[in-house]
Amino acid sequence: MKTSSIQPPAHTPETPVIDTKQHEAVEAAKFLHKGIAEISSKTGLVNALMPLIRIPEGTQLGTTPTPIMAVLCIKDIIHCARIMGHGIAQDRENYPLLCFYTILMDSDKMIDVLPWDEVFGQNNDLYTKFISTITSAPNPIWDTASIGTIPGLSLINKFDNEAAKQYASLLYRFCRIIAYADDIRTEDEKILLETLTTFLLEQTKSYPSTASEPEEKHAAPASNEDYDNALAKLENMIGLKDVKRLIRTLASMAKINFWRIKNGLPIVPLTLHSVFIGNPGTGKTMVARAMANILHSIGTLSEGKLIEVGRADLVAEYVGQTAVKTNSVIDKAIGGILFIDEAYSLCNGPHDDYGREAINTLLQRMENDRDKFVVILAGYDKEMKQLIDSNPGLQSRFTRMVYFMDYSIRELEDIFDSIMREYQFFFGRGARQKLHNILIERLKNRDANFGNGRYIRNIFENAIQEQALRLVRIINPTTRQLCTITAQDIQAL
Repeated sequence: MKTSSIQPPAHTPETPVIDTKQHEAVEAAKFLHKGIAEISSKTGLVNALMPLIRIPEGTQLGTTPTPIMAVLCIKDIIHCARIMGHGIAQDRENYPLLCFYTILMDSDKMIDVLPWDEVFGQNNDLYTKFISTITSAPNPIWDTASIGTIPGLSLINKFDNEAAKQYASLLYRFCRIIAYADDIRTEDEKILLETLTTFLLEQTKSYPSTASEPEEKHAAPASNEDYDNALAKLENMIGLKDVKRLIRTLASMAKINFWRIKNGLPIVPLTLHSVFIGNPGTGKTMVARAMANILHSIGTLSEGKLIEVGRADLVAEYVGQTAVKTNSVIDKAIGGILFIDEAYSLCNGPHDDYGREAINTLLQRMENDRDKFVVILAGYDKEMKQLIDSNPGLQSRFTRMVYFMDYSIRELEDIFDSIMREYQFFFGRGARQKLHNILIERLKNRDANFGNGRYIRNIFENAIQEQALRLVRIINPTTRQLCTITAQDIQAL
């Protein structure tokens, strides 16, 4: 039997100390109690479960959640704890369950995290008696259950699928705290957690759609003119020499593969999923958009769209809802490119269950919908490498790293010039030199948060505002005045 490392920290009665694992256990217990109370409000479900679940004589429980749901949940937790090799009636080996029991008895007691000795000392005899009563009462539903099943979850799913998904999310978080108590993953623990994860993913395979199922669009090559125009947009971007060459190479290989298929020849596998690494404003989104148009023009993608998202677009409040939300976003990206900005935020440490679920859902869809969409993960260098290293699935699918360098002063000035030409502006006397001086000073202290292309566009937009304030005092400005950006208009930001 495993021995949990959730142990009482050394402390004196005057200075109680709470360790991290105790805090996580209490938070998981509070989360579980709140969720079970919500499920208990489903009267139809509770009524359906009543004939199937026997509440042992002498069992004392609060009114929220209902005794039926409380007993079902506790019996499932005991079942899961035994699968994972944790004893449930031995003093300190299951602090999370003891916390849950304490909240069931009196939810006000667990508003704040309590030291072990306080929780255990107050509830030792009652807890031991309660667990003994629950476990000794025969119930064939749990007594004959195998490792790969969770009886209470199966019962709820029989009557209410949505409640089952919420319950599975609650159990996953709670059981994960138990499994991670000693920082050792056993095969039985993995099986139990995978059972819950698989259940959630299976429930979201038929995720709801707001519209009728669209016809699958098959990619077809556009004209050479479309391809040339798409490529020209990439080439007209300032800087990005190495990035442009890589995108041209990928496009050429994809185009050749298309013609090999047309001629009945085998194709060389081509990985288009990529990691775009660089600081803000270095052109990652622009290149991704150009890449979508190029791949559409040669028939690799059925549409030339780019769907830009971040963590908030993929991750929901509960574990079970995240898969639904992520799947919905991926649906929109089918036929195009899914661009996940600041993708490293999907992995906020080992206990980020929500981000992990989004990643796992993404990987599953990349496998199930292979060749139907391309995924680009974008962010800073160090953070992105940590993200990829955190998951073997990411390591195997994202092998292409594309580096976006910060723009030089000359390139930033070229970007400013291109915007000026687009809107038919030109520099007045001394304005270009002032811009140059501002960039020299700003780049002396450039850090990871420097906006690069965004910074130079902000300077342009500010210059237009300054020009407007200057010209508004003129009754009838001339065309030359309307098109001139003076040194006075250009300001450091």
